[in-house]
Amino acid sequence: MRATSGGFAPHGIRVNAVNPGWVDTAFTDHALAEPQDGEAVTAREGDAHILGRMARPDEFADAIAFLMSDAASVVTGTEQIVDGGSLCMR
Repeated sequence: MRATSGGFAPHGIRVNAVNPGWVDTAFTDHALAEPQDGEAVTAREGDAHILGRMARPDEFADAIAFLMSDAASVVTGTEQIVDGGSLCMR
């Protein structure tokens, strides 16, 4: 992000990334139901987040909306981690 943002900044283009953890969607539910121990995986993933749950799609979208807004007009070259604190648990 840092290298790319430097190339686009002279053109007024900001470059950021949003890195999700688990996002609670129907796709995630389906994927976690596939393994025989799907319920255990779901519980383990919930426990792996400081907040005790996966992000909702709207929470992930809110991070993107912020980075696209005027409120983030000087934010560039960053990676926003939206993972409910799961990286802190590792």
